[in-house]
Amino acid sequence: MVVFSLPSTISIRKKRIEGKGTIHILGNGPSLKNDYSAFLSSLSASDSVMVVNLFAITALYEELKPQYYIVADPSFFAGEKNETVSALISKTKWDLQLFVPFAARKSPLICSIKENKFIHVNYLLNSPIVDGCAGMNHFLYKHDMANPPYRNVLIAAIFYCIKMSFSRIVIWGADHSWHEDFIVGKDNIVYIDDKHFYGENKKFAHLNRYGNHIKMHEEFISIARALKVYHSLERFSQVYHCKIVNRSSKTFIDAFSRE
Repeated sequence: MVVFSLPSTISIRKKRIEGKGTIHILGNGPSLKNDYSAFLSSLSASDSVMVVNLFAITALYEELKPQYYIVADPSFFAGEKNETVSALISKTKWDLQLFVPFAARKSPLICSIKENKFIHVNYLLNSPIVDGCAGMNHFLYKHDMANPPYRNVLIAAIFYCIKMSFSRIVIWGADHSWHEDFIVGKDNIVYIDDKHFYGENKKFAHLNRYGNHIKMHEEFISIARALKVYHSLERFSQVYHCKIVNRSSKTFIDAFSRE
């Protein structure tokens, strides 16, 4: 079954961003703590770096000075100024391409970010296709008419790095080991001990759009769907002659080269 809608926006920007050579994507998995030294050792002067979500709140942000930053969840820009947005505005003193959801374009937080002349805001297309013919999907992806489902920020990051024509994408911190942290409480609610490399662990329960607690089988179905998308991204990367390498020391993604 193919599910897609009219695109929220037709292109990343009026002038498409073109990448060159290798880009490293730093996910937010705990393994990045152990792998950060290896990442730095492999980083050459000509390489680019993309970070995700809350990376700006870390001390590493100003040290690394990444060229690209992506946040895929529109709810991140709801409400009043948060710690990450404040860090982005105050710390960023180099040219940064920031990718944010099109749905958040009118957010006061986006307006405040734009006041920093170094931050260039780009809007993410979000017209997801589920399954369907790979050839047709690739045509729609290539022409900015659709995208794979953004089940997490890493999927969006990889997709846009392919679209920017980087020849090599190296992934770090892509643990995807959430299933190891599921806990069934005495109330029969499924909790997750959420772990990231940059902050304290947080225990919470996922809710669906109706406000009901998500069941264990639903959690595993969601994980399986995300892992499946990586295989579609691997196939799409071949259209752009792009090599994707997963260097995470711990990972449950089996779609990409582990060289």
